[in-house]
Amino acid sequence: MLSKYYAQALHKSLQGRNRESVDALFANFIAILRAKGHMSLLSYILKDFARIRGKEEKYNATRITVADKSAAKRYTEEAAEYAGQAGFEAKGAIIEEDLSLIGGFRAEKRDMILDRSFKRMLIELYRKFIAA
Repeated sequence: MLSKYYAQALHKSLQGRNRESVDALFANFIAILRAKGHMSLLSYILKDFARIRGKEEKYNATRITVADKSAAKRYTEEAAEYAGQAGFEAKGAIIEEDLSLIGGFRAEKRDMILDRSFKRMLIELYRKFIAA
């Protein structure tokens, strides 16, 4: 449990730093671990730190979900057009497949969703028919 706290503290203190200050900060971090007698936790701290970074990278990554992976290239290009308007880029995005989309694509990054799927369009059409 203590290793998670150390990992979170290390992660927060490393954000927005350049290479030289990171080296100095990490040296100070190791010195603190030695002084407190917690060097045996270092491997656990590094594992927890990697887990935190992985979650952060996954959260910050752009994900494009398509109904058919064979059409992924076309939808990635189309998503790139719309993504500029939405504030995120489709280049280097993680491509996922979801057959329930029927067609089109759904792009996600952090809390932004750009849904140009046929599923969404059909649901909207269905709701209009029901409402009328």
